[in-house]
Amino acid sequence: MIRKYSENDREAFEAFVSGHKNGSFMQSSFWPLVKKEWQSVVLLSVDKSGAIKGTISVLVRKMPIPLFNVVVAYAPRGPVCDYTDLGTFKELTDAAALEAKKMGACVLKMDPDKPFDDEELVAAAKALGLKITVHGLAYENMQPICNHKIDLTAVGGSDGAMKYFNSKTRNQIRSAEKRGAVVTEGTEKDVPEFYEVIKETEERKSISLRDEGYYYRMLESIPAENLLFLVARVEDRMIAGAIFILYGKTVTYSYSAMANDCSHYNAMYLIQKDIISLGSDRGFEVYDMGGVDGNALDEGIAVFKQNFGGRVIRNIGELDKPIKRFKYWLFNFSLGTGRKLLRLFKRKK
Repeated sequence: MIRKYSENDREAFEAFVSGHKNGSFMQSSFWPLVKKEWQSVVLLSVDKSGAIKGTISVLVRKMPIPLFNVVVAYAPRGPVCDYTDLGTFKELTDAAALEAKKMGACVLKMDPDKPFDDEELVAAAKALGLKITVHGLAYENMQPICNHKIDLTAVGGSDGAMKYFNSKTRNQIRSAEKRGAVVTEGTEKDVPEFYEVIKETEERKSISLRDEGYYYRMLESIPAENLLFLVARVEDRMIAGAIFILYGKTVTYSYSAMANDCSHYNAMYLIQKDIISLGSDRGFEVYDMGGVDGNALDEGIAVFKQNFGGRVIRNIGELDKPIKRFKYWLFNFSLGTGRKLLRLFKRKK
């Protein structure tokens, strides 16, 4: 049976999602509060006794495609259920698609955090008539297709972290400490300074991140036990910062920034050492360092992440349930080919 989520479900809902092997903070009860620019609907599949069998949290919004009213429904890292339980999987996707249709969406998109070679999920998706979509190995998808992940159970806690890292990384960490960089936990009072560093990062990398209010919302909406904001300072100046989400068995690297003239301090190495040590100490199993360009694993941010160990996992992609065929095609074109052309244009500039 399907029913909508209510605040009375919060405790049982969070226990189910955070404890499930296919759970994610993006399917939590707090994530729609962060993504306030989206409408949201959360559905539960329950058995006769009322026990939760599966959940799906869907975000819905109009996309910025000129001349067309294109609305998309997106269940980030959802649904949360046993994907071999086709009855529950189908019940959730059918109900979510129905709600999405009522809200004018052209498609229901889902992207479970599972690798592309997960045969059980591939078979389940095909059995339910879902289209598996991969627009590219860079950043053409709703979420990155390639993520760098570290097995925190192999780190050995804060005592073993330095031994776990390679010699280059250990040297960078020691260099940061010698040059006076100090990492502490940030608060809402640090957001304005962090945002100034964010703007420098955007300018340096020619990217667009979030407005200042988004970071306040993260700190306000995400429970304290699920969020860690680390800042690095030299004397009184913030030179780098990063926001991490701790949920279930996973620590996720969410946002970060570094001042343009401070790369020589290696502060981000120090921040990464601290979060990896903390995650291992607290019993988390996976550190998701976020997306990398699967076409350029020997360049830039991919190499930085490789310095801390772990490996790149290629995700299955998006499981699509089309609702309005033309607008669905139009959105997928803008998401895939459109983003590729935009990056090519920026490189030529």
